[in-house]
Amino acid sequence: LTQAEVELCAQAFETFDTDGSGEIDAWELRDILKGLGRDPTDAELFELLSIVDINMSGTIDFAEFTQVIDYQKITSSKNDGAGEEIVHAFVACGGNPDMSGFVKTDRVIHIVKEVFQLHFDIKALMDSLDDEEEGQINFEQFRSIFK
Repeated sequence: LTQAEVELCAQAFETFDTDGSGEIDAWELRDILKGLGRDPTDAELFELLSIVDINMSGTIDFAEFTQVIDYQKITSSKNDGAGEEIVHAFVACGGNPDMSGFVKTDRVIHIVKEVFQLHFDIKALMDSLDDEEEGQINFEQFRSIFK
């Protein structure tokens, strides 16, 4: 991001950090993205948050917020980067960077419901993907969440 973009980010962040905590939650982030002309689905918001919320706090501080904006800037300028971002989300949920391994369905459910407080039936989705009923999904199954 350029210095001017960082300054605009600071203004936007302060506007949406209504309680002055220095952090914004998933719903405030959704409002910011809507203000930028985006209307993310719950799944898209989950993917984005899982990438930038490194400490898994469920909130975004200013440094993480600038990563969100940078991510939005990059993905809006190139259409082929979506796969890479899904890999990042897979890793954030416990998978391997080479797309091997598994993520625990309970972890994904916890992140979606408790950390990011997104409201869609993630348990039913996980149950439908976990066809072997092992409590885990592989990368291909994980990627299908975002299609």
